Amino acid sequence: MRKLTHSPARRTHVSRPGVTLIELVVALVVIGTAAVGTTIAVFNAYGQLQRQRHRMTANEFLRAEVEYWQGRIHIAMPTPAEMSSRGPERVVTIDERSPGNAHDDIIGVVRREPIEAHVLINTTNTLQYYWEIPVVINYTEPTWVFDGEEVDLEYRLVGYWLEAEPTNFKPD
Repeated sequence: MRKLTHSPARRTHVSRPGVTLIELVVALVVIGTAAVGTTIAVFNAYGQLQRQRHRMTANEFLRAEVEYWQGRIHIAMPTPAEMSSRGPERVVTIDERSPGNAHDDIIGVVRREPIEAHVLINTTNTLQYYWEIPVVINYTEPTWVFDGEEVDLEYRLVGYWLEAEPTNFKPD
């Protein structure tokens, strides 16, 4: 009688349901890498969005300052001394980060630079006046990277006001 033995070379492959340990580890590494990459991308996108929002808010303060001085020139002309000097600085809140904690707010300083008056003679030989109204805002942008440095920012905006014949302006 002959014994039936199976040698390793003749062994047939038996398919078993389930996954091997190597397949499981590879799948976890791929999923982990994708999760970390997605988290970093979302974090950076949020930081960029916050910085853009701060810049838009700073720009709104600059436009409001220019519009104030355009109104002053149109309604009640500032004195020559007032126009040739820097305007007073105003402290503004760009981002109130925690309502209960004022120490982490983003604070900006808005100021007006000296206003320059210009006289033009147009094609009909009439005088036109325009004023350059430069305004500046400074603030510190916090870092969105761990152990990163804060960045000091300064934005400038120059507004213009044009009048054909202002009744309350006396050029030097």
